[in-house]
Amino acid sequence: MASDEIAEYQAIFFNECAELLVDLQDRLDELTDGSGDEETVNAAFRAVHSIKGGAAAFGFSELIAFAHVFETVMDQIRSGSLAIGADVCALLQRAGDVIAILVEHARDGGDLPGERVERVLGELREMGGLEAPEPAAASAGAPAPEPEAELPESFSFGLAVTPADGFMRAGHDPLKMIRALKPLGLVGATAPEAIPAPADFGLDEGGLTWHLTFESEVPPETLLESLEIYTHIAEFAVIREEGDEPPPDAGSAGSGDAGGHGGSDAPAGASKAAAPAPGAEPAAAAKPEEKAAAPVAAKRDSGGAAAEKPRMQKSLRVELTRIDRLVNLVGEIVITQAVLAQKLSEIDTAGDLELGHAVENMSRQTRELQESVMAIRAQPVKSVFQRMPRVVRDLADTLKKDVRLVLSGEHTEVDTTVIEELSEPLTHMLRNSMDHGIEPDREAREAAGKPVQGTIWLSAEHRGERVIISIEDDGRGIERERVLGKAVEKGLVSPDEQLSPEEIDNLIFHPGFSTAKEISSVSGRGVGMDVVKKKIQMLGGRCTLKNTPGKGLKFMITLPLTLAVLDGMTICVGDQRFILPLSTVVEAVRLKESRVEQLPNGSRVILMRGQYMPVVSLRHALGVEGPMQAEEMAIVVDTETNGQVALIVDELIGQRQVVLKSLEANYHRVDGVSGATILGDGRVALILDVPALVKTGPGASEAMEMYH
Repeated sequence: MASDEIAEYQAIFFNECAELLVDLQDRLDELTDGSGDEETVNAAFRAVHSIKGGAAAFGFSELIAFAHVFETVMDQIRSGSLAIGADVCALLQRAGDVIAILVEHARDGGDLPGERVERVLGELREMGGLEAPEPAAASAGAPAPEPEAELPESFSFGLAVTPADGFMRAGHDPLKMIRALKPLGLVGATAPEAIPAPADFGLDEGGLTWHLTFESEVPPETLLESLEIYTHIAEFAVIREEGDEPPPDAGSAGSGDAGGHGGSDAPAGASKAAAPAPGAEPAAAAKPEEKAAAPVAAKRDSGGAAAEKPRMQKSLRVELTRIDRLVNLVGEIVITQAVLAQKLSEIDTAGDLELGHAVENMSRQTRELQESVMAIRAQPVKSVFQRMPRVVRDLADTLKKDVRLVLSGEHTEVDTTVIEELSEPLTHMLRNSMDHGIEPDREAREAAGKPVQGTIWLSAEHRGERVIISIEDDGRGIERERVLGKAVEKGLVSPDEQLSPEEIDNLIFHPGFSTAKEISSVSGRGVGMDVVKKKIQMLGGRCTLKNTPGKGLKFMITLPLTLAVLDGMTICVGDQRFILPLSTVVEAVRLKESRVEQLPNGSRVILMRGQYMPVVSLRHALGVEGPMQAEEMAIVVDTETNGQVALIVDELIGQRQVVLKSLEANYHRVDGVSGATILGDGRVALILDVPALVKTGPGASEAMEMYH
């Protein structure tokens, strides 16, 4: 088979593995928290079984060997011979981590943690009462067997492949399907004896049978497992001896349930392949299916009727680059629509009602198109969150700490480009909580009046046009005296400098800063939190923290919901226009109707509804030059972390949808500015980052350099 075809099939396999691993983790979590049932166990078994079947097609021996033992233990749980308890659930979680590691190893190569794989494999065998296999069948890392005495003979058999009706019409290629079997020992293929002429060939017809010959160390049962993905479009029959034709109804992997997908307790195709085998007993071949039917029947009796299976949503895998091009085109359409609306507003169209209605309809349809396209890019953060329990378990094993991770808000959706970049900062923050936050031992936690088991909460939620991701622990928090002492030692601050508690806390984001006493595999190099800050800023977000010494630390990541389009409020300051994200705008007020007072330090506050709030002049904060105008308009915005602030502007123009353009990619990063956009008249307007702007103050005048 051509290498590009193998790579294509492997890419499909690994994409499916990613989905199966997420589903497996979900099922194991349900079993761990006690919310699982019989179907949860079956679903977990099917996930492991499907991974094993796909791995067999490519000869990933380590993955196959581990998945086989894993599914055997899951099968014991299904049959009731192994009871589910806390120790069993903990082992299944560790096994889920290892199978994910093996999938990554098969995909990316690199070093395999053989000791960990063997340790968990041994625990699974011990839990299931399984004996270690003979050396010839053992997984990688076992002593090499004696070739003369231990190696089994190769399996020699034939395979009859008969595509179902409509095989060609559905776009399937028998040549590709046959080539996919070459790594499993395919040595010959015989085409059907009578192939109709092209003019007489019907795409909806089936019945043409290919005969394949194998010389392989892979048994026929394992081969049939790897063909499960084709069982709905073709039938397969094993021929044990050359010339032996199987019975008409034997070996049909396309009829009935296929292996794990149909709930069978035997490996896929095992009972089917036994029928044509010399000396096989038909009754023995049927036993696994009878065993699988028992729990299903019990479930029907208890409920009165079989639960209807939920309809699966059809999906289509599309390259992200294609979606990006579509998003860019929609963004250009939004800009063009804004230009058209701007031009029409400048001419008298009062008498042409049809033109006005057409413009309104186009505006509405453009918005619906934009929302639909953005919904395609939106993905739940679950795909990233599901990797974090494994990170915590690995660190808990390394640091010898008892810690649990609680997830919430996994279905919160965010732009897929944001999701791709979240894994690294989340991992660093979890490592910080595990190593520096959670107390070093149970005695320290008991002395602090805390449960022996530490807890880390990872959550996500929508807040307006932004997504808030929080990581909170119940550990020691930041020891400010230690942090400040380390900062003075490294020369980051002078010994006589007076820092606020918040400023001390934020020193942990400084490049190269670490309070670890020695460098370890977990911490000590001072790059973790620096990476977090840079990565989040690159995504147009920010990272803040709330420290309660002795009680815990909370990180908050604020990210834009999308990196393409947002609803904004257009304002005017001097002769420049700016965009405020509409999600931050609370209300607009006229200063004449409110009372503004100046404090002794020169700052101003505004009295609204009996409450005072800070007043910030955007003219001064942004360094806008030009003739001073009467301050008559203020926009009240929410800074998320510092409460509400009133921004003084010269003019409020109105609300509009804008297309975000990266300022950092086209210019460089500017504090207080999250991006830029093109207005309907062709002018460039900066999109303000309100919390950063309020914090930065007049230093944000750099934002105006591009206009001069």
